[in-house]
Amino acid sequence: MRDIYHSRVPWIGAFFAGLWCPRYWALTFGQTTWWTVGPELIDFHARRHEACHQRQFARDGRLRFLWRYAWEWLGGLFRYHRLRDAYLQISYEVEARKAEGD
Repeated sequence: MRDIYHSRVPWIGAFFAGLWCPRYWALTFGQTTWWTVGPELIDFHARRHEACHQRQFARDGRLRFLWRYAWEWLGGLFRYHRLRDAYLQISYEVEARKAEGD
């Protein structure tokens, strides 16, 4: 697992999530997580959320993860007509939000 801090990469994900304003953003691809802030500002809930995405990548593989993530996001966009709602209903995100409190 690898973390990259003070990156602009997570803003790609912010677009697809509807650009609401949390304290920071992260984007995980494979075993690498890009954060918009330094490590001192990241709480354990966010770390657990992104670690869950790393486990999902390892479990399902990159191609399946990306295909399913995109398919569910598009389906949510057609269903809810809002970026944020489409993002929130993705099964990988639901699982990662549950992992935050485990």
